[in-house]
Amino acid sequence: MTEEIGAAELAARQLREREANATTYDAWIAQRGWWAEVEIAELMHGLSLRRDEVVWDAGCGTGRLIPFLAPQVAKVIATDYSPASIEVLKAKCLAAPWGSKVEAFAADMAQPCGLSDASVDRIISLQAFQHVDPAGRQVALAEFRRVLRPQGRLTLVVYAYPSWVFSSGTPAEGVLSDTLYFRQWQADEIRQELAEAGLSVERLAPMVCWPQLRRAGSLGKQVEMAAHLGYLPVWRSAYWLVEAKSV
Repeated sequence: MTEEIGAAELAARQLREREANATTYDAWIAQRGWWAEVEIAELMHGLSLRRDEVVWDAGCGTGRLIPFLAPQVAKVIATDYSPASIEVLKAKCLAAPWGSKVEAFAADMAQPCGLSDASVDRIISLQAFQHVDPAGRQVALAEFRRVLRPQGRLTLVVYAYPSWVFSSGTPAEGVLSDTLYFRQWQADEIRQELAEAGLSVERLAPMVCWPQLRRAGSLGKQVEMAAHLGYLPVWRSAYWLVEAKSV
């Protein structure tokens, strides 16, 4: 746990790891294939993005979500605590037709972000919030609520509990390899955490991402989406897709 290592030391270790491996991480993400495809498809389904929207991708990493967001909206603000990851993203933006829509800069989700009050229509955080410690998550949620415009929406993708991504018996909260903090949530737990920050969950859907389904090709993707939409029973998913708004 973070107390055993120390929150500051753990945060420093996480940053050093990400800084040293930003390019390698970007290449790994690009090779995830089927999993990445269904994950992005489930996230994008139902977002109903508008052309005039300003979207904040909080914890954007090297920008794997940006090519799907930027063409559909007016502006994307992309932040990550790793300056090296932001530099990888900026290089992508220079080569992309949508690159001029992206404002990318280094910012830690666990710290005040510097964005103006009520300046963002939608906030999306894909598998980043789960790696922020409890104190940092309180800051992040307060910032999300502050910068969202009236009727704005927050969309999170976080580990479900128990997530099949982890081996059986893995605790809901812990540290991987003495470097990476993680948190998994049951449905009522993530609802409660957001409610305490003044955010009301409007939708909570499983993201299954069963690797076995990739062998079924397009049929596997259809089964995956059916489970995500609640048409098929789910006994153990990988993530929750959470959509919330200010109370």
